[in-house]
Amino acid sequence: MKKIHLRSLISASLCVILLVNCKKEKSTPAVTLPVLTTDSVTNVGFDVAKVHNNITTDGGSTITARGVCWSTSPAPTVNNSITTDGSGTGSFISSVTGLSNNTKYYLRSYSTNSMGTAYGNELSFTTAVPGNKIDTVAWMLHNLDVTTYSNGDTIPQVTDPAVWSSLTTGAWCYYNNDSTNNTSYGKLYNWYAVNDPRGLAPAGWHIASKDDWSAMVNSLGGDPEAGGKLKSMDLWLSPNTGATNITSFNGTPAGYRSEFGGYALLGANTFWWTSKEHNATTGVERSLGYDYNDCYMFYYDKRCGMSVRCLRN
Repeated sequence: MKKIHLRSLISASLCVILLVNCKKEKSTPAVTLPVLTTDSVTNVGFDVAKVHNNITTDGGSTITARGVCWSTSPAPTVNNSITTDGSGTGSFISSVTGLSNNTKYYLRSYSTNSMGTAYGNELSFTTAVPGNKIDTVAWMLHNLDVTTYSNGDTIPQVTDPAVWSSLTTGAWCYYNNDSTNNTSYGKLYNWYAVNDPRGLAPAGWHIASKDDWSAMVNSLGGDPEAGGKLKSMDLWLSPNTGATNITSFNGTPAGYRSEFGGYALLGANTFWWTSKEHNATTGVERSLGYDYNDCYMFYYDKRCGMSVRCLRN
């Protein structure tokens, strides 16, 4: 029979201890609930709103559901009304629909992983009274008048009509090349500036989209009723049909610059570019007129100079 030395026993014991410790060190981290925030509520209408959310941590387990939940009482849960907005971490936007007008709601974001469902911070908002209000916190209440893109690059000011008509890149101008018009009307931009990847809107804002405009106009009773509620009470030619400015939107009659470089319709009309492209040569806009109450949507040549409105992100 072979003798087993004490030294061998000690070495074997140490190996076992090391193996056990190694296994402990490689154990799987504990899964926790996700971490998320409800960042803001924007584009509030009489029955709709948009909610901006962000999931910063998945808790070590795949996010299988996310969205927002809301109720007319505080601390809503997934047992109340909810949106379902995919999976995964990062920022996402929820579209809340089917709300009642002139009603206070409480909402918060939610996120589900294998541990369960976690909730973000709670926010509250009140829907608009149809025909009266817009979210004046979200909407910029004056026409844009920047001269640089959001990254600091200069946007060219182009006064010459021949140069203007040949552009396929961003540019701006004062109406009639007169800087005194800036105070009342802001600047006019071609659609190429609106769509430039460097960003025409200031930090924290975005160019109002076709859907942004439609949601706001619908909250005011639709195209046939919204125009007067968006128009300022001054600067317009008579009769300034339907003007009440009850929304505080301050829509002034800034006119426009045609694709050929000429100016027209100051005092009579105003046109706002949306971020929506119609086709290769035209973009979608919204307009008001001095002698009607409508807020029309149409499309124009991208070379035209029009006003711009922004919303907070």
